[in-house]
Amino acid sequence: MPDLAQRIQLALGDAYAIVREIPGGGMSRLFLATETALRRSVVVKVLPPELASGVNTARFRREIEITAQLQPLGAEARRALERLAAERN
Repeated sequence: MPDLAQRIQLALGDAYAIVREIPGGGMSRLFLATETALRRSVVVKVLPPELASGVNTARFRREIEITAQLQPLGAEARRALERLAAERN
């Protein structure tokens, strides 16, 4: 079976390229990736299944909104985040 980084890469397709895991993610695992369309670094957060099942859309959206306030996002990046959030539910 492929390792987690390979499975994430398969799930993300060509939109993002996983670079490496970032240590110290707490209950989640963090991966540095490149958003291919915008050629910029992003972080992909992965929760273990036992925690992910309890995460609701509102909480996920709040986290995206708070993160977006830290670094302004362009319209394309915001649509990509919204699309990913919608796919999770």
